[in-house]
Parts: sequence; C-alpha cells; structure tokens
Amino acid sequence: MTIPGPLSALRSRREHLLERQAALAALTRIDVYQNENLEQTLHYIMETAAQLMCVERVSLWRYTQTRCAIHCLDLYESSLDRHSSGAQLQAELYPDYFRALATSDAIVADDAHADPRTHEFSSTYLTPLGVTAMLDTPVYLHGQIDGVLCHEQVGPPTPWTPEDRLFGIALANLIALAVERDERRRAEEALRESEQRLATLVAYAPDAILVFDADADRYIEANDQAARLFGRARDALLQIDPLELSPERQPDGRISSEVRQEMIDRALEGETPVFEWLHQNASGALVPCEIRLVRLPHASRRLIRGSVIDIGERMRTEQALRASEQRLSTMLAFSPDAITLLDVDTLRFVEVNEQAARLYGRDRDALLRIGPVELSPARQPDGRLSNEAAREKVEEALDGGVPVFEWWHADPSGTLFPCEVRLVRLPDATRRLVRGSVIDISERKLAEAARRESEARLRGILDASMDCIISIDRDGCIIEFNPASERTFGYRREDVIGRELAGLVIPPELRDAHRQGLKRYLATGEGPLLGKRIEVPALRADGTEFPVEISVTPVSGGASFVTATVRDITERKRAQAELRAAKDAAEAANRAKSEFLANMSHELRTPLNSVLGYAQLLRREAELNERQCKALTVVEQSGEHLLGLIDEILDMAKIEAGTLDVVADNFDLQRLLASIASMMKSRAQAKGLSFTQAQWSDIPRVIRGDERRLRQVLMNLLDNAIKYTQQGGVVLKTGLNDGRLCFLVEDTGIGIRPEHLSEIFEVFHQVRDPSTVIDGTGLGLAISKRLVHLMGGALQVSSTPREGSRFWFELDVPPVETQPPIAVSRIATGIAGERRRVLVVDDEADGRSLLRDLLVPLGFEVYEAADGEAAIDEALRLLPDAILMDMRMPRLDGLAATRRIRALPELSGMVIVAISASAFEHNRARCIESGADEFVPKPFRQERLIELLCARLGLTVLYSASGSNADDEPDGEVVIDAPPSEDLQRLLDLASRGDVRQLLHEANELARRDRAHAPFAGRICELGEAYRMKELRRWLRSFTNGQGSDP
Repeated sequence: MTIPGPLSALRSRREHLLERQAALAALTRIDVYQNENLEQTLHYIMETAAQLMCVERVSLWRYTQTRCAIHCLDLYESSLDRHSSGAQLQAELYPDYFRALATSDAIVADDAHADPRTHEFSSTYLTPLGVTAMLDTPVYLHGQIDGVLCHEQVGPPTPWTPEDRLFGIALANLIALAVERDERRRAEEALRESEQRLATLVAYAPDAILVFDADADRYIEANDQAARLFGRARDALLQIDPLELSPERQPDGRISSEVRQEMIDRALEGETPVFEWLHQNASGALVPCEIRLVRLPHASRRLIRGSVIDIGERMRTEQALRASEQRLSTMLAFSPDAITLLDVDTLRFVEVNEQAARLYGRDRDALLRIGPVELSPARQPDGRLSNEAAREKVEEALDGGVPVFEWWHADPSGTLFPCEVRLVRLPDATRRLVRGSVIDISERKLAEAARRESEARLRGILDASMDCIISIDRDGCIIEFNPASERTFGYRREDVIGRELAGLVIPPELRDAHRQGLKRYLATGEGPLLGKRIEVPALRADGTEFPVEISVTPVSGGASFVTATVRDITERKRAQAELRAAKDAAEAANRAKSEFLANMSHELRTPLNSVLGYAQLLRREAELNERQCKALTVVEQSGEHLLGLIDEILDMAKIEAGTLDVVADNFDLQRLLASIASMMKSRAQAKGLSFTQAQWSDIPRVIRGDERRLRQVLMNLLDNAIKYTQQGGVVLKTGLNDGRLCFLVEDTGIGIRPEHLSEIFEVFHQVRDPSTVIDGTGLGLAISKRLVHLMGGALQVSSTPREGSRFWFELDVPPVETQPPIAVSRIATGIAGERRRVLVVDDEADGRSLLRDLLVPLGFEVYEAADGEAAIDEALRLLPDAILMDMRMPRLDGLAATRRIRALPELSGMVIVAISASAFEHNRARCIESGADEFVPKPFRQERLIELLCARLGLTVLYSASGSNADDEPDGEVVIDAPPSEDLQRLLDLASRGDVRQLLHEANELARRDRAHAPFAGRICELGEAYRMKELRRWLRSFTNGQGSDP
C-alpha cells in the first residue's frame, strides 16, 4: 500500500525529529558533561549539527570583549570534514546583521542574499562560499547573548522548518552549558592553585606569617617561624584567642584590643598598615615586633595576612648607636679643623663642630638640615656637577680610600671659596658615615692663580690657536711648535725643537724646493709664498701625507725668522668629495624616482583606461536599468578614486620638483560648489552623517581662477572630514571676509591633538585613531596646502580632540561679469562628413579594442597595429586620416614611430594624436616635439577624444536626441528638450511643495524612460540637490511659458 505524500512527509519529519532528539540526548549525557576538553566537545557538536541538519557549514562565533565584532571558535565544513577557527566579523561592516542578532531569538534566512538581515554578506561571504540559506541562533551565557551558532546551506536552498529552528536553539543551549561548565572548571582550578600558592608562601616565608579570619576572629594558618616567635606549637596558635598574644596595653598606653581592631579595619578597607607592636610569648616575655597587614582576596571569607618581625635586636642596636653618637659629638667639639659627619645614604650632615659652623657661615642646626651639595655651586670649576663629583668622592672613602681633594664651597651670600677636603669612613653598625676635614685654601689659590696667569700670558696665543703655528730660524730649524701642531703632525714639542722643518713635515719630493726657496728669501728678501694662502701636501710623523692650507709670514726681531700658520684641510676635502658624491647620488636618485613615477603612472593608468573607458561605453547603452546604472557608477567612482590617488602622488612629485602650477580661467563658482556638495552629501549620508552647505554672505557667481585645483582642495578637505567623522556632520561654508573669498570646512570628528597640528601637512601623514580604519595616501593635505599657497592663500586649521576640526583658507579671486555657458551632459552618437580611416596603435589588445568599440559605432573605419614598426607599415599601406598612437610599446615606441612617420613625405601631413599613460608635463612636451598634433593622457574622456579628433579631421559631431551638435551651439551649450506638459506640471508642483526627494525620483524616471530628456532631468537634479528651489521653480515655469531656456 502506497502512503500518501503528506502522510509520508509527516512520517519522515517525525523520524528526523526523533533522530535529532536522540542525538541531543547523547550529547547531553556524554560530551557536554563528561568531556573536559571544550574544543573536542564543540567539534563533536558541530559535526552532529551538520549531519542532522543536512547542511554544509556549521560554525560557532563569540563576541569580542568590546562587542564590536564576533570571532569564530569553530567552523566545520561537512564535505571536507575539516575544522577551522580564527575568522572575525566587524560590526561596523555588517550593521544590519548585528542589530538583528541582538534583537531576535534566531535569524531564519531561507534566502540569505535577499534577507535584509543577511544580505550584507553577499559579496564578501555568501557568494564566494556558495552559501544560499542561513539559520543563526544566539548563544546565551550568563543571561546575555554571548555568541551565535550558524547553520549554512550551500547549493539550492531548502526552507528551514520550525523543527530546524528548535533544534538550533537546543544546540545553542547545549553549547552554553558546555562553555559555562568549562569556565567553572577553570575557575575552580585557579582557586585551588591560588590556595596552594598561599599555603606555600606561608610555609616558606622567612618572616612569621599568620592568616587571620576576621569573621571567626581567629587564626586559620601559621608557619613555623610564627610558632617559634610566640613559643607555641602551630596547632596551639590556631586554637588560641589572638588577644592572648598581647599585653593588655601597648607602650603608648593604648588598649591592645582597641588598637588591634583599628588595624584590622584598615586592612579590610584595602590599606596596608605597618606598625610596631608589643607581643607576649608563651613564657610571658614581651617581644617588640613590626607587623604588616594585607587583606587576601577570597570569594567568601574576609582574610588578613600578617607578617611579624622581631625587632628587639634592632631596638638594642639603635640604643647603642645613640650612645656612640654622643661620644663622637664630644670629640668633634675639640678638633681645630672644620669637621663634618655625613650620612652617605641621605647625603645630610649628622654632626658638625663649631669650626665648620664658622667656615660655612651657618649655625649648627642649619647645617644639620643640609649636606655638602647645598653648600656648593651647581658645578665645580672643572665643569662637573657638584652632586655627581661629591658622590664619587664619598664612594671612594666608603671603599677604604682616603681621598684628599680641592672643593669649592659657597657661603650664605653666594660667595665661592676654595677648600681642601679629606674624607675618612667611620665604622658604624647601622649607618654608612664619612667624616670630612675641611680647610679654607683661599690664600693658597690666589697665589697659584697669579702664577698661572703669568705663565698663560706667555703661551696664550699659541695654545689657543686651532691652527698649527710653526716658527723656524734662518737655518730652517723649528723653534716653536704649538699644541695644535702636536695634534696635527703627531710629534711632541720637545722632540722637534731644534730639528730641521723640511725633514719632518715636508714630503720628500718637495724638500729641495723648500730649501731652495728659503735660500732665495735669505738672499733677496722675496718669497713666492709670503702673504698668500696655498694648498700643499704635508707629512705626519707616521709617514702619511695629508692636505694642508699654509700661510707664511716673516717675523722681524727675536730668534724667529719665519712663522707659518698651517691648517689641516683633510675634512674639508673629504666633505667636498662627499658633497660631490651626494650630489651625484641625489641626481641619480631623482632620475630613478622620475623613472619609477613614470612607470607607475603608465602601469596603473593603462588598465584604468580600459576600466573607465568601457564604463563610459556602457553609459552609451540606452536600455540600462537602475541596477546596472548603479553598478556602473561604482565602477566609475572606484576607478576615479584610484586615479585620484595616482594623481596625488604625481602632484607630490611636481611639488618636490617645483613644477606644480595653477591655471586661471573664468568658471561658475556656485555650480562648482553645488556639484561638490551633491557628491559629498551622498558620501556623508552613506555613513549616517549630515552634510550642510551654507553661505554667511553673498558670493560672486562667476570668478577667475583655477577651477580644477580649487575643486581638488575642497574635495580633499571634505573627504578627510567625512573619513574622520563617525557621528554628527560636516559643513561647507563660504562667504566674503574683507573682500576675500573664504572657504571653511567643519566637522564633528575625532579632532587633532595640539601637538600633532604641525604634522598633518607632512607628506604621507595620517591622523591615527584606534577605532577608525582610514584609507588614502596621506598626501591630500600636503598637496592642498601647496595648491592653496599657489592660488594666493594659506590653508589653516584649528581642532579640539573628540569635538572636531576646522580647515579654512581665503583667496583673492576677482569676480567676472560675463556668465559662462550652462554645461549639459551630452553623448556623441555619430559624425557628419566623409567616412574617415583611423589607425589605432597600442601594444595592449584591451587598449585597441576600447578605441575600436568607441569609434566604429560613430562611423569611423578603424585599423589596428601592435607596435611602432607595424604602425609605420600599416600607415604606408592604408594612408589613414589619423593615427591614435600609444607612446610606450615594445620594438619601436610611439615617440620614435611618430618621428619616422613625420620624416616620410607621403605621411608627413597625417593627424597623429599621442595617447599615453605617462601623465607628466614633460611627457606631453616630448610627444609634441616628436611630431604629434595632440596629446591625450590615459584614462581619457571619450567625448573629449571624439571632439578633438573630429576637430582635427574637420568632422561634425552628432549628439543624442536633443538634436544638438558641437558646432551648432555657441561655447558648447546644448538646447534642452522639455518633457510633455503633464510631466512638466507634475515636476513644477513637486518643486512648489519643496518635495525634493520625490522631485529627484521623478526626474530620474523621466531620463530613464527617454534619454532625450536626460539633459533636462540632469538640470533638475543639479538644482534640486543644491536646494536652489526658487531658481528651479523659475526655470520650470520658463518652459510652461514656451521659452525653453536655461537660467
């Protein structure tokens, strides 16, 4: 008998449910409660879940400590029978999923790509892994969501059943039990280890240790040292009342029980009281002790550890010390010298005699509050710090020496006086003491100073000179050789006096010339070197030659005959050589950098040309739906972003080379601000931020300046503001300030610390924030500052950390009376005129294909060549009307090919447009110099290339349905084709109500239905997104009146 379909399905579900229940029971009995290895337990649960749920992937994720992400504890892939872990998902990247996880019992996604809770994973997770359906169940731990158990289907999805959901919840609860048990086991092990460490610490501590239970008011642990100290067995100590170990009162008269309770309370409050205490041992003898109390951490009891030290011996030693000090004071009083007794550890006097008080001009009590450092200047005459020098001498005395040295002291008025000091260590049981005997040697120092002054006058000039000064007599023998000469030539003065100069410091090959010159001077009084500075080689004592600069001066009178000033110029020569080498290296590095930037620009712009080029080609398709348009926009924006990064690096290179400049022209400032605001508003809203454009005063509509560079600066500042702002908003303000046009960008971002404000304009610098990941090159602000400077302004900044930043600059830009034409987007659809041949030359097949796909639909005949040699052959064969020539190719590059084509008479008049991924200005100049008519950098704007090519070939460009072409409208203006009256009236009603969102939606729908109305819709979006509603309503009414003109 055949069982009906529904009944069979019911039976199958019942059997599957029973199988799952059995598996859960088995897991509960065995794995969760018996296996101490959590990892093995989780592996088994994951494998069981994958088998019973019939899914490819089962994984367990737990929140990080900050709950801003979840990380994978275990991922089981059924088909591979493989476990893995370690992946992490950030909440900021998947906000919808994390919100759903926090607010629902389970995420049941039969279609994970479409479900709003899981669709964020499509591109990064679902599609790469083939996941189609997800069942994510929260794991609760200690009353809150601690993680999530994920079941993922791969392949055709099967809807999740209620049993699936209940089974997932059961597994999640089972996992929570396993984790809680593992945490409890670990905590118990840690507690046992802690108690064992405490017992070991108590047993082996060198001091007497007692552990006191404040609630039971008794000792619960004592070591052997405590038993010996109190003269009782350990077990007896644990049974005795703690008060029996103390007399009724302490030496200060306070009751022992009251003081004891005060110290216990302080320890329980977290303090570490250290105090002296009088204990009583088993025989009744009093034992002076020092006690330190510390509260021990414990889950259920208030425990205090007491460390007890017998200080009886220390107290007896202190008494003996006091008696010894009294005897020493008596001895000091009768010494004829100034005597001080210094405590080395505190560097303070502990005793001085009357002679010391008179010497230092202070009374005894004042001296006992200071030390020798306070009686000395900051530095001694040799330049050493007094405290360091004093410490060194004291250490020498402690080591058993008897240092005797001179020292400068200061009296209370600050007057310095010299002394002779003798230090001797005094034996002492408890302190390190040094006795100092001090004698005033002021008179001795005055006599020595007079003698040194007399000697210094004799050799002052020679010794002070940094140059070598050598004097010789008429026989050419040395009679003066100053210290600089000793250092330079390596001879001692006493070794050279009286010896011939030529044999010591002049190289052998020059000695005869020196002697002949000396004879000539003696005979005639003339010498070619007198009064001049010349460079000659000299000879050191070790035989090495080195360059010197020498000046010879005759001396009249005395023994000296000629004196020479000699300067070692080895370092100068080396520095000159190093400077030349550094210059050569810098020039080589600059050439390498230029070559690298050119290669980088070429290698990045070449694929970008294809990416952006085909995106522009796809824009020409009339039947693109909204999703395709959005996808194209992503491609274009990503490509433009990458191109912007490349341009930033190239701009930085131009700044370093000093070739970055600005080009002034008339442009519509308000349209520029509106377009920037439209773009930045979208970026801000994508991050949940507000964006505001405001003016505090009227500004001119049309100004003269560099529109591209001004746009670059404002986009950089606004882009940075959005990057570094996580909540709040960004504001772009403009207005006039004392006749100057001012631009201000404000944000509510992370701000910049004052000490970092000077760094943000450095190359490759970015503000760092641990909670934010920022992309970019770190060049934007450096380039913006330079551009603002080139435009005649100064980029300034102010910032408050965690509140936001303000960047602003002012420009002197003259307003222009004439109004620029209204630029309207238009697409070329063909050419009017004779069909022309175009030869495309590019070693990249993608580059040739892009140009062919662009030009053929417009009516051109397109031929291809892969390098310069082939280009010349094809040009001779086809005689094309124009050549689009790539510049970097194998075999023969574009520059060489262009020169050779221009050299051929039959090809000399041909139009050649150089197309290059190398965007430096010198590359453009080289292309034009080689014979190219035009230069177009990659990636290129297709409409620009078409217009340029047609202009060179004398062709007319035909544009899309608006009926305009490049030659029919002055200054590139396009006649805007208005929609039917009912559509026009609906748009005007929306504009009158101020419903901007619906107005923009209607405009986009209008452009999608009929591309002929795209310029009209584009103008609505431009005015609407800029909130220029009054201007928009006036413009729409002009069409209802039959005027059809742009405002």
